[in-house]
Amino acid sequence: METAIIIELLDRLIVAHERLLVVSKEKTQSIIRNDLNALNAVIRSEMKLVNEIRELESQRTTESSRMMSAISGRAFFRKVTLKQLIAVVFDAEHRIALQNQHVRLSELLQELKQVTAHNQELIRQSLDFIRFSIDIFVSPVDESLTYSHPQHAPWNASRFGVYNSQR
Repeated sequence: METAIIIELLDRLIVAHERLLVVSKEKTQSIIRNDLNALNAVIRSEMKLVNEIRELESQRTTESSRMMSAISGRAFFRKVTLKQLIAVVFDAEHRIALQNQHVRLSELLQELKQVTAHNQELIRQSLDFIRFSIDIFVSPVDESLTYSHPQHAPWNASRFGVYNSQR
């Protein structure tokens, strides 16, 4: 019975991760379009999904520990991974379902990592551009970089060397 509950929780986790992936791709488009209002809305919905996933994962961990305790006959307090769970499930149908869910969750997490890395790179590039633009507008023009006639030198430089005795 515990296996069916865990399978149902994993199904809900997969759906939540799929929705998070869609929202992350929307976030990419908002960053590219530089649409801050849409980006704020996407971030809010992303945070709701992350909280939902966190809650579902907590429930899965609790149910997995409960199942491992029932199988082993003693209290099981460690966090149980899906691989550990698959190893102790003897019902072939449930084992196959758990394996399929494990593969699907792994694929979703990998794709989410890629989209997140891409979003981070886009944001980093945007911040670099903003810093560059601010530096251009705020920094004073360095006149030593442009040509100036030697008689109109902006500094009080002497034409004589330090050790010249003709001064």
